Amino acid sequence: MINIYMNRKFNKLIKIFLILIIPFLYSCDKGIEPYPVETGPDITSFEGKVTFVGAWPEGINRTYIVVFSEPSRFDVNTLQYIIGPIPYGVSEFNYNSIENNLGLIPKLAAGEYPYVIVAQSKTPELSLLRQDWTVAGIYFNQGNTALPGILKIEQGKVVSGINITCDFNNPPVQPPSRWKMNYE
Repeated sequence: MINIYMNRKFNKLIKIFLILIIPFLYSCDKGIEPYPVETGPDITSFEGKVTFVGAWPEGINRTYIVVFSEPSRFDVNTLQYIIGPIPYGVSEFNYNSIENNLGLIPKLAAGEYPYVIVAQSKTPELSLLRQDWTVAGIYFNQGNTALPGILKIEQGKVVSGINITCDFNNPPVQPPSRWKMNYE
């Protein structure tokens, strides 16, 4: 009698285990295989060049191009995409948002992004705290340095000429900024 009871209990445990494990196995796609290369209408990207003017600050551990959905907020909630890392000390860095994707955010959706910057950090470990980052350069549309430029990306398009200058002798205003946002 005890054997029958134990067998039923064991069978019940096996069924519960299978119910829990089968969805997990089907959800495991292709493991650590790289993201597929985007082609044709799937390509939604931007590219350009970052130019560095002046001597790089000492102690910089990481430099990235970062895309935010809100120009007045430099935080994790508005973070949309990260490109890099940019090697320390270079004078120029040509990039493509697909080829140079950091990989934390797999794809940049079509849309408008009003704050594209070059951000630098001196912290030894990667930090998501605002105080650990400095804005070294901001993307401006056609040289208008009054307001950050708006990166407009259409589905299936590659936007070129998203160039940023990082002038270490004349750094930009650090967010949160006092810019008045009027994009109408």
